[in-house]
Amino acid sequence: MIEKKRKHSQRVDVAAEIAARSKRSPEFKAAYEEARERHSIARQLATLREASGLSQAELAKKIHTSQAQISRIERADYDGHTISTLKKYLRAVGASMSI
Repeated sequence: MIEKKRKHSQRVDVAAEIAARSKRSPEFKAAYEEARERHSIARQLATLREASGLSQAELAKKIHTSQAQISRIERADYDGHTISTLKKYLRAVGASMSI
């Protein structure tokens, strides 16, 4: 269980708080689920790259872009992904995607 300290040594169960807020607010639930999905995609991309034995700089060179762009692609808060860029990225790490 993940807990976070509050003022005056109170603790809150983060999972329970998220569940409660999700029940009260469909907007919160949608935003939370989108954030989880973004984090999952970013983590999967980085994991695929790491499993292929490539650094960000090496992958960037393979797909003719910059290391900074690879870093952005692997961040959960980045929303500039294009299908073309993702295909290049995945091909270079030996993976594929279907939509």
